[in-house]
Amino acid sequence: AGSVPSQPSVGQMNAEIAAIQLRAGATNDVALHRLSLTQNGSLNASKLTNLKLLRGTDEVATATGFDGDVVSFILATPYVIPKGQTKTFYVHADINGGRTTDSIQLYLDENTDLVAIDQQYGYGALITNTYGTANSTAITLQGGKVTITDNGPAASQVAQNTTNVKLLDFSLTVDRDLTVRDMDF
Repeated sequence: AGSVPSQPSVGQMNAEIAAIQLRAGATNDVALHRLSLTQNGSLNASKLTNLKLLRGTDEVATATGFDGDVVSFILATPYVIPKGQTKTFYVHADINGGRTTDSIQLYLDENTDLVAIDQQYGYGALITNTYGTANSTAITLQGGKVTITDNGPAASQVAQNTTNVKLLDFSLTVDRDLTVRDMDF
């Protein structure tokens, strides 16, 4: 299991979308080699890109995106968890779109989705999964409010070959900083 991240915003870059706690048994150190997580929320997994697996602020693995609804983090240098200790890992991603009603829920689907090697015996450690769908929390995307106001002019006839005629006057009111990247009329 892990802690619940704060609600990320639609379009947020490097947003924390999951926190996972891994604990080594009482007798041996284990090394984390691979972690694959499944997206069970309503947000299409293809909208989550540039994923990072962090331990504190240290980046331990990356993934460009999901394969279907699964993202796999393969650690180039396995992360050793000392016996009896619990370590929290965080998943960050760029959220490229979505709606304020969309959710993200990452979970460990199968025990084989986590590869941890017992450091004493050199074989896979026994996995007890407490981060399945029943124990992981869905987070809902948040967004801001944008109001577009028509400020005129009133509809009227425009003669052909006329220049400098105001066809549209509008204003945007937002409740947070907004960057307009493109406007097509």
